[in-house]
Amino acid sequence: IEKSLPPYTLEFFDATELSDGSIVAVGYASLVQTGPDILDHLVLLKTNAGLGEVAFVHYPLLGKHVRGKSLTTGQDGVLLVFGDIEGVSVNFWDMFFLRVNPFTLQPAAPPAIYDFGVDNAVEIDLAENNTYLLSGSSLIGNIFVPENLINNRLVTIKINDQGVVIWQYYYENIYKGKYGFCRSGGSVKYPSGNIM
Repeated sequence: IEKSLPPYTLEFFDATELSDGSIVAVGYASLVQTGPDILDHLVLLKTNAGLGEVAFVHYPLLGKHVRGKSLTTGQDGVLLVFGDIEGVSVNFWDMFFLRVNPFTLQPAAPPAIYDFGVDNAVEIDLAENNTYLLSGSSLIGNIFVPENLINNRLVTIKINDQGVVIWQYYYENIYKGKYGFCRSGGSVKYPSGNIM
């Protein structure tokens, strides 16, 4: 299947299969709102098992830029979406968690928002007992000045299926801006209970 919104950017990051065999993909598109204003929209594409398009939606959240990065299905059948949402001032981006109706692809509740600095959401994974691991990375500092010290964080958050935080942890290290910044590749929970 091919999908585009010419002349705008359309990117998909993740997909999940629903219990009926249909597939939902998540991503974002940068769309013109009014005049020269561009706003990143959450994008959800639903197909049947044969990849025939069933539904396609895009919308901002809370009137802000938003980018869907990862999704899974909750035990109640609701889609659980994790991604980036426009932050306040120099934070640029925060992380968000959103419950989405799998039939209409519209929000089933307001998003939960998490802020650790300039955030980059990566992945949502099932943990156990209807809980989920959110993973991403974050930084604090001015990366545009090479000699500035930057707080780099690898972030893991454990939530329930409503987005309520059970615990959160970040591993932090400090580097100069000229060395770049850390990025998370996701997380996994081992049977021993350890998180990597």
